Amino acid sequence: MAKTSGSQDEIQLINDHTDFGYWYNEMNSDDQFVRYMTEIYKKRHLNIYMNKQQNTKMNHHTRFNTQSSANRQQVTRQLPQLMDHLITFDHIQEIHCRHPHQNQISKTSITERATRSSPSSTPRRPLEERESENQSQRQIKTSRPHEITPSAPPQISTTVKPFHLPTAHLKRAVANNLPCFYIKFDNNITQRSIPPAMKVARWIRQTVQQQSSESIGDFSILIPVDTDRYKFGVTSKNDFLLLWHCKWPNEMDNIDVEIQQPRSLPDCCALVVRYALTDLSNEFVYREITKLISSASSYSKISYHRTRSTNDYRFCIADTNEYEEIFKIGRIAIGHLLLPITAFLPDLKLAYCSNCWMIGHTKPECKMNPRCRKCLDNWELNHHCQKPILCAQCEDPHLSTSIECSVVYNYRITLKDQVKRAINDGLISQPSINQKR
Repeated sequence: MAKTSGSQDEIQLINDHTDFGYWYNEMNSDDQFVRYMTEIYKKRHLNIYMNKQQNTKMNHHTRFNTQSSANRQQVTRQLPQLMDHLITFDHIQEIHCRHPHQNQISKTSITERATRSSPSSTPRRPLEERESENQSQRQIKTSRPHEITPSAPPQISTTVKPFHLPTAHLKRAVANNLPCFYIKFDNNITQRSIPPAMKVARWIRQTVQQQSSESIGDFSILIPVDTDRYKFGVTSKNDFLLLWHCKWPNEMDNIDVEIQQPRSLPDCCALVVRYALTDLSNEFVYREITKLISSASSYSKISYHRTRSTNDYRFCIADTNEYEEIFKIGRIAIGHLLLPITAFLPDLKLAYCSNCWMIGHTKPECKMNPRCRKCLDNWELNHHCQKPILCAQCEDPHLSTSIECSVVYNYRITLKDQVKRAINDGLISQPSINQKR
């Protein structure tokens, strides 16, 4: 019994010593204890509360959220020398709950002492406040004098009127009609003595079949021109080459005739040698092509608006077999290099008048008198151009159909866009490379 009463007295003594007021009165003047309690208050109460509030706004878990309450209860602190036993964080919370009034007073006094003894720290701002401030700084950002502000994309000149092209002009742009031949009769023959068109067509077919043992297809055109000529053409590349290689006689039914061929082969007979070195001369490239392709002709160097490190050369092939063979091989040796060969893609054709040299209409629709292509003066048979070159579109010193003209440039852009849109909509059909109509 004595032993039991002794233990109860010890428990009562410890309980008396654990009273918050007792420790407050004992340790009120101890700076080391004050700093210790301030550290516990900041690190175990304020920091946890602020971190929890910040983590809930950021919607992700931190190590404070994942830490269990059991681990918190196990965290202990060693008190200064005035206390002989350990005190836990839960024990301090229990003391605060017992004496709320004294707890509030102690907090106030401890905080005042901490502010006097330790330097002040900047309080943390909420996450929303910092984000709103950053957004306002981004919005209020002004341009610096040395910075280059992006400008709007260049627009088409307002002086140029927009073009609304008819469907006929769009079909003309993609059509690559084969050039026509002319058959000219003797000048002494009268118009009544000229053979009729059906007789001329039969004579052409018989002549071609006798020399090549092949017959040509339909004529695309066969009409009289002037008083002593006929103009005729075909629809396919093979028929055109038959007419091109034909050796025409000088007479037709005892009438002197002369066949006038086109100046050059059409685009369907053209190929392009790509990426030739600039060190190679044009004559050397032409000579190397002729060694490999005997029927090659009409050589020309392709000019581009921008400077290039290599050159491209266009040439035509009159022999169908050679054209197909070299096109299948796809390469040609020039200057110890294998250069690729591709088909020539013709550009879109502009609808311009060869009478007044204005774009947007053709010669049959023009009502003006013929004008010179260079100086735009009225054209006559003995006309000699002595004035400077003048553009019919903008009156600048360049040709009327030159790409340097702003009107022609905008017309080409509009034509390209409308042709692409018409092909996608099915209004017009663009023939393939070797299919010329």
